[in-house]
Amino acid sequence: MTQVSRKRWRLAATVLSVTLVLAAVSCGSDDGDATPEVDVTKLDPGNYPTTPVDVGKDTDDQTGLLIEAGRIGAATPLVADIDSRYIHVAAGSYKVGAITGKYPAAVDGVDPEEFDAVAPGLVTGWRTQGQRRSAPNLGSSIALRVFRFGNAEQAAGAVTALSNRGSGQVATIPGYPEAKAKFDTTGYDPHLEAFLAKGDLVLNVLFEDPVSVPFEAGTPADLIKRTLDKMTDMLGQYQPTPVQEIATLAVDVDGLLSRTMPPQPGQAGSRAPRTGVFPVQTVLSYAEKPNSMRDSLLDAGVDRVALGGGAEVYRAEDAAAAARLFETQTLDDDPDSAPADPPPNLPRARCFQPVETPGRPAATSGTPQCYIVFDRYVAHVASNNVQDLHQKTAAQYELLAFER
Repeated sequence: MTQVSRKRWRLAATVLSVTLVLAAVSCGSDDGDATPEVDVTKLDPGNYPTTPVDVGKDTDDQTGLLIEAGRIGAATPLVADIDSRYIHVAAGSYKVGAITGKYPAAVDGVDPEEFDAVAPGLVTGWRTQGQRRSAPNLGSSIALRVFRFGNAEQAAGAVTALSNRGSGQVATIPGYPEAKAKFDTTGYDPHLEAFLAKGDLVLNVLFEDPVSVPFEAGTPADLIKRTLDKMTDMLGQYQPTPVQEIATLAVDVDGLLSRTMPPQPGQAGSRAPRTGVFPVQTVLSYAEKPNSMRDSLLDAGVDRVALGGGAEVYRAEDAAAAARLFETQTLDDDPDSAPADPPPNLPRARCFQPVETPGRPAATSGTPQCYIVFDRYVAHVASNNVQDLHQKTAAQYELLAFER
């Protein structure tokens, strides 16, 4: 099994710059694993919920759009799928996740608040990103966006309108004469951007390179061509939910989200919430090292991931697969963290805390983390202080263990 460090596993957090992962092994497994028994009556969950909640009562007019966006994400390639050099995703990036009218994407020359006026008819969409270096502005990056409009006419109009607002001179993309593209070397981030309509979808690719001098369009144009090839191929798998049915999409699958730590009020801030149950491909867009994360999830047979505001829960093929996933997650090979005490009465939890490194204080290296696994489920939670971390970990364990 591919070894993956905790640093590589971190999801690009919606509120915290890193997330916390927890895993504890359930007692009494069939394989005879000598796992310490957990007495949930001795856990301290603080004020966090410890029984499954009805997630349907907290839905709003964005919920169905966000779930449909995740379905588009499941049919959208990662940048690393197109070019293996682009293996990093910026932590906390605004360039990944759902796109809706309330949470629009920033497009060159179009302020988010005027997107609907420039390109009316947006239903929902998805965006993902990849870059060659872990730190921004030290190498080239590629952003992919998929916009779903109400009909093909609106999509075609959006391609023209959005491209017209972009900076630079007209460019061409090999193999896609119908695409609208512009090439700009005058700004802080020289870039090549292309828009292509496919039915009611608009495919948008932005290549930025702040370091190459001179910045020439030839190589990125070929890369955008390959990107559009891959996007077109994968999006053929997307079966759009009729617009009138999007609001009825279920936010939960098999009760998985009801057993995942819910978000706290206002946690998402100005970013699109990511609450729901999604396929692996969708969730990989949030990972700082998506390729490494995918290896581990595929090895464990993970089929669904529940994203709550306070945790992620991964459903593996079985308890043995979940145990493997837990071991991968908790490899002690991250120089930015060190082992820490587990929550009281959760002896099999593996916890870590950020450490100071040269030129980087512990406060900027991440947040305290813990890992637990219960049966076939591995959970992943975040917090800014140890006491809250321990209480969240205990509450998440109780959610997974409730009446099981």
